Amino acid sequence: MPNDPTARFRGPFDNRHRSWSFRSTLQTYAAKIANAGGDQKLCVTEFGWPSSEDLDGYPQGFEFALDNTLEEQAEFTVQALDNMQEWGFVRLAFIWNLNYGPQAGWDPSNDNVPYSLIGPGTTFRPAFDAVKEWLAENNAGRGT
Repeated sequence: MPNDPTARFRGPFDNRHRSWSFRSTLQTYAAKIANAGGDQKLCVTEFGWPSSEDLDGYPQGFEFALDNTLEEQAEFTVQALDNMQEWGFVRLAFIWNLNYGPQAGWDPSNDNVPYSLIGPGTTFRPAFDAVKEWLAENNAGRGT
């Protein structure tokens, strides 16, 4: 909600840039392709939601990562996968990211770390398990 006094970051309310909305961004890209006479599906090369819940800080300018719990990171990621599958105009999508956290030594100033699906101590964050479950459910019978 735009008036939530507990929100630490107000991105879409303070910054109306189109990138703040996953659905409208992808639908706009698909519409541009269709309006140009194309029928190509999208390749989403990077998407994800950061969470700093289990980290020792967050990168400067990434206050929005404080507003996402680990459970929300999992929920939002799976919802995005469901949406892209339902929309039918996305061919493939890459989740950002699997293991940048451990590779960066959990550096709280690194803006890639809060997106990692692997948490401190090389534990799986809830999003890792949620994506694993989603893949098992959605690839059943595909021979993958």
